Amino acid sequence: MATVVPGEQNTTTQPTPLQASTQPVGPPAPQNSPSHAPAASKAIQGGSGSAASRNGGARRSRGRGRARDSSGRGRGATRGRSRGRGRGGGTTGARHEDPSEGWTLNRTACETVVLESAFAEKVIQNRARMFCSNAVTQLKLQCEARSLPCTRCGFTVLLLQGLIDQLRNWANEYIRLRNKDQECVSIAEMYRYVSELLLSHTTGFSFEKNIEVLRQAGSTAPSLDRVRFIADNILEYAPTGRGRQGEMHWNAQRDQKRQLSEFESIGFRDTRKVFFCPLHLLATLDDDLYGTRASDNQVKMLSARKADKEGHSADALADALFRIILAIRFRRRGEAQTESVKKLLSTVLDGRGEEANTGCIVTADRGYGKQSFLEILSGFGLSSVFVMPEHLLRVHSFVGLSYLDPVRDDLEDEALDIGDAEGESEPGAADMGDTHGEGNGEHPAVAPHQLYCDRRRTFVIDNDPNLGPEAFFATKNAGTGRGRSRQRSMNAIAVRERGTDKFSKVLRFMYTVPAGIQDALNTWIAVPKQNIDKKFTLFQTLRRGNEMQDLQDVVSVFLRERCEVLTVSQRCADWFVLRQFRVTGTNAGLVLMSSPCFRSILRLPASSGTEETTMPQWFERFYKGWFSTKTSTEAMMRGSANECAVLSALRAKPFVTAVFEVGMLAVKERRFLSCSPDGIAVLDTSIYDSEGVGEVTMQDGEGNHIILGCVEIKTRVADSSVGEAVLLSCPDVVLCEAGNDTFHKYIPQGHMAQLMQQVFVLGLRVGIYVAAAETGILYIVVYRCSEMVLRMCEDVLMDIASPIVKWAHEDTLTIPSFVTQNASKPY
Repeated sequence: MATVVPGEQNTTTQPTPLQASTQPVGPPAPQNSPSHAPAASKAIQGGSGSAASRNGGARRSRGRGRARDSSGRGRGATRGRSRGRGRGGGTTGARHEDPSEGWTLNRTACETVVLESAFAEKVIQNRARMFCSNAVTQLKLQCEARSLPCTRCGFTVLLLQGLIDQLRNWANEYIRLRNKDQECVSIAEMYRYVSELLLSHTTGFSFEKNIEVLRQAGSTAPSLDRVRFIADNILEYAPTGRGRQGEMHWNAQRDQKRQLSEFESIGFRDTRKVFFCPLHLLATLDDDLYGTRASDNQVKMLSARKADKEGHSADALADALFRIILAIRFRRRGEAQTESVKKLLSTVLDGRGEEANTGCIVTADRGYGKQSFLEILSGFGLSSVFVMPEHLLRVHSFVGLSYLDPVRDDLEDEALDIGDAEGESEPGAADMGDTHGEGNGEHPAVAPHQLYCDRRRTFVIDNDPNLGPEAFFATKNAGTGRGRSRQRSMNAIAVRERGTDKFSKVLRFMYTVPAGIQDALNTWIAVPKQNIDKKFTLFQTLRRGNEMQDLQDVVSVFLRERCEVLTVSQRCADWFVLRQFRVTGTNAGLVLMSSPCFRSILRLPASSGTEETTMPQWFERFYKGWFSTKTSTEAMMRGSANECAVLSALRAKPFVTAVFEVGMLAVKERRFLSCSPDGIAVLDTSIYDSEGVGEVTMQDGEGNHIILGCVEIKTRVADSSVGEAVLLSCPDVVLCEAGNDTFHKYIPQGHMAQLMQQVFVLGLRVGIYVAAAETGILYIVVYRCSEMVLRMCEDVLMDIASPIVKWAHEDTLTIPSFVTQNASKPY
């Protein structure tokens, strides 16, 4: 995990040894100006601080001048601007509005690290408890006020009564006006209809099938005809149309807009009385599609993403923790989404004091990820937290450098403009400043073969893959609000983290939250790995007292005598960082296999030669492995996902007493030598005969002899490798010595050096090699290493690897010359 000081560009510190992946969030503390410009300024040449509009104005002026003087090589202001690129008209060089306008870069206070459980307790769970407590209190009060029992049935009547009454009135009005040969619908029939509707949605059965099931169960079932009649006629009609004879009747039977506002108001009115608690509410705003194929609906949308494909679009506000809908508003014809949201919030907050709304925090679907929606929520006094989609570049003040579009103007025209800026002295040209230098301004000038920047360069984040994690913060006045309730400022956050080998990820957020929540957001969250079985994990202290504890302690004590524990788990934040400047299994394998002596002792053929023969070449090879941003291949990901199942199957073998998972370990006297085995196995001594068992055993806490071995799992994914392993598969364990014929038969040559390095680092004599497919274990090899093989491993690693990385672990740091020759290269 990395600790970031926003504003200090390209500066990161090494993570602390915490077994976690991290997600940074944090509020800004105001600062007048950043101490450094971001690294993007190297790629985008800045002007003298003139606004983007002045750049555009200068270019328009030159364009008009060239148009009047047709003898010049310039072209008119409108030439070439309407060739299908969306830039028609006389707007040469016109620029969009600056997304960073009004935003101020900020620093933050010193960040802290909190466990995910502690963060959730403070920010979410405590609010959830208060929300539930308030809802239960309100439920009891509302039931007492209406003389309803505090039961499920009573709660159902409480929340549905108002809506059921209105739907029944609409259905009965339809019966009376149409002179239908039907009796008016009773309130009991409406509740039977609701129960039938809920049962149908739960079981997936038709109305007819559900009624049959109810009758067979001895329940009082509603009439099928009555259920279908209610379902067809609980629409919102308005008796305002005139027929041919002048009588009052319904002009459009499917038109659901006439009394839609009334329906929206009463639909969740009683629900809001109970569950709308603005002091503790976490709400989510989203849109949905209510399916209908009626052709005479006033507004209907088509969407391939929605389940119903076509229907009436609506905005909805719901509690994010328990998914209780608080309000729904259907969109009207010609109505913008922002206007619909304003009216939705007006319905929700009707009659409520504005000063108490800031505790309500609203998030939304990415379709609402615009600054205008934050301003709307702030105007109502509501807090908000929005995630900004990466493809929406102009809704957030920050943007990644790689997402900026190349200049769309012709390169000839761009080169001409730069030439004019150098040679001409016309109004506006001087305002552009130093066109070719970086300058001190906030807006860059456009140069040939460069990127067009639509915002101040300090808001463009360099997302080069070699840069480390960093956080950026900015604030902006929220604008006008209603009374004292409005939020005073909006906050923008961008977090750069490891991405692909092409560019880093830039995660962007915008929020306005109360001061109490801001303090909690100013943290790094340490998220524990989800697949850790604490019962079978060495060196962890989170869970003690299980039945394997004594054996865990014996194994831990033995390993600590030789090794230093760097991490408890693998592939966590600190594991990735602590691998740097260490000789791990992969690099050690390259070093060992380059030695003729090592190859000879394992009876391997002579090497055809290696490219790495000097220390600078070796360091460059190591450096690529330490700092490469290449992501895992599909085979690697499938192999990692298969390890848990293989370890469980290995524990079930009769000769295996236990298998413990472990993180990264390093030799105490040589901290640059480390390994991360897939496990440490405790084997039964019966696996060996009495003659050869003595030299590889140790005693547990009760005096029993056991054998320790490091486990390495290799999952075959490719068809060819799976086929080869299947031919060697056997149900029994294979015993061998390192370097003998059996060892060569079952263990691929490319894995041998890694196995030897692990045994040497851990100070063991036995290793377990597990060849597996995604369907299960194919074969298991238990190999022993002689003292001669282990001494050879030590000699080769100390001879080649020690001069390359040992300097990084000395008390007095002296950087060798070959390091500076390679450290600046991007990998």
